[in-house]
Amino acid sequence: HLSIRRQRQMCIRDRIRIRDFEGAIMGMIQRLMSGDCFTAKFAAVQLFPVVYPNVTPASQQEVMTMYNTISQDETPQVRKQAAIVLNDMIKLIP
Repeated sequence: HLSIRRQRQMCIRDRIRIRDFEGAIMGMIQRLMSGDCFTAKFAAVQLFPVVYPNVTPASQQEVMTMYNTISQDETPQVRKQAAIVLNDMIKLIP
């Protein structure tokens, strides 16, 4: 039985070519993180575990840098979501 998150990951991966996916998604995450609204940052945090296994090693490093930045955000809701996603991120790191 697949979780909803896993089904979503598989759907995204199957529908978008990796090269196109990487350029588009990394830009989108950066735009979400640069917003003033905590809900945009919250959305960016949710994307990290989906994006990380599907990008090149250089972009994986960038995702980790962005995760580190957002985990120190001034907004408590964003930090809390980063802490929740941490478990998924740890599973992805070799």
